[in-house]
Amino acid sequence: MEAALLVHAGSREEADRLGIDSLGSPSTTCSTAGYLPQPLTFASAVAARARRARIGTAVLVAPLRPAAQIAEEAAIVDLVSGGRLDLGLGTGYRPPEFDLYGASIAGRYGVTDSRARDIRAHWESGKVLPPPAQDRLPIWMGYQGPKVRTAQVCARRGPALGEPQLVEPTRRSHRRQATTRASARMAGALYVWATDGRNGTGPPCARHVRFQNDSHIRRCTWWRGTDQPVPPPVDPREDQSIESPPASQPPAGTSRKRPLPR
Repeated sequence: MEAALLVHAGSREEADRLGIDSLGSPSTTCSTAGYLPQPLTFASAVAARARRARIGTAVLVAPLRPAAQIAEEAAIVDLVSGGRLDLGLGTGYRPPEFDLYGASIAGRYGVTDSRARDIRAHWESGKVLPPPAQDRLPIWMGYQGPKVRTAQVCARRGPALGEPQLVEPTRRSHRRQATTRASARMAGALYVWATDGRNGTGPPCARHVRFQNDSHIRRCTWWRGTDQPVPPPVDPREDQSIESPPASQPPAGTSRKRPLPR
């Protein structure tokens, strides 16, 4: 795992050097698929390596941590990065995460709403010291429960991290609530695995992508309180986009990874 962490950090440093504008880190507790349990801790390490890109959590499971703790840790990362943190909050969906922390999975949407509100209040009241470097550190609401309710919350709380099926419900909620154009923002993740295709690197990358996808699908049986269908099994043919390039072309290869709701 130590080597994997160094690879994760190094890949973000290289992405920053190549001009990527935003570097996000997902998090999952009790993961067998290599996900990190503490995204803000890791974000500090990324901030020390990546000098230009914005750094984000995509997402931090808010119900597992007190608002004051999140506010303090996020402020430190923002200071270390020189004001480049984007704090993405999610509800979580896996019972083992909540069991480990002694938290209840019931009502996690409402708890996440209150975490966003309380984190902002801690910063604005001066209770959290030192304060973040940014005057108004962005909080992105990144959970995907029932579409209509999720859209309403995102319209009230600020920018949303979401998937295409949330665009229209969120747009309608913004119109009804007459929010400002500045707050009516959505963003999503693009999952890409790249390999130069040489020395047999493609097939191992494809196997890793399939393992991650399959681990997500197994966890989907634990989803409760959402209107998201359980995804079908991964089709191995989806990974056939990894292929060796002709010698006359620059090496490139990608494999798609379907983002799944948190």
